[in-house]
Amino acid sequence: MLIWFQKNRSIFYLLLIGFTFPNFFLAATNSDKFKLPGHSKKTEKIGKDFRIEYYVNDKTGKKDGSYQKFYLKKLLVSGQYQEDNKSGNWYFKTLKDTLILHAHYKNNLADSTWKSYYNDGKLSAILNYKDGHLNDTLKGYHTNGKLATVSLYKNGGIIGNRKNYYPNGNLRSIETFSSNNDTVLFESFLEYLSHK
Repeated sequence: MLIWFQKNRSIFYLLLIGFTFPNFFLAATNSDKFKLPGHSKKTEKIGKDFRIEYYVNDKTGKKDGSYQKFYLKKLLVSGQYQEDNKSGNWYFKTLKDTLILHAHYKNNLADSTWKSYYNDGKLSAILNYKDGHLNDTLKGYHTNGKLATVSLYKNGGIIGNRKNYYPNGNLRSIETFSSNNDTVLFESFLEYLSHK
């Protein structure tokens, strides 16, 4: 480990800065003075209005470092590659610069906590992944911020119940799943509206 650290000290410090200050890489990519030694910046046009910018390891030819996708001059996607694999935090934005997805990858697989947002910036869902599969609690939210659904996952499959809620927070339904993820019981709770 000490030998790796001594040989790759600049990479270690950049990664440390990137994990401590996630937006560091977004700002750093605007200047080549922050590029990693032995890496070249590549720019590709996609159609008329899109372009991507990323770094390639000069020895391996693999994507390695920051990645950004633009529509005209608007940054839509930013993230990191490590030896051609998506790695770490990825951010997806609308043309109005609103974050719509904060994702995390490990070895090109979905990992850790993901958060998705409505176009107005309000939280729409929290998902947890491990090795590319939904794992742990999934929570979905209505546009008013109240809980819409909650379920527990393991290795991509639902465990037990999924509860769904009305926008006012009242329970709407409960779905019970078997070990092979078939719905075996569905309970629905009608909401009666009172007219004044």
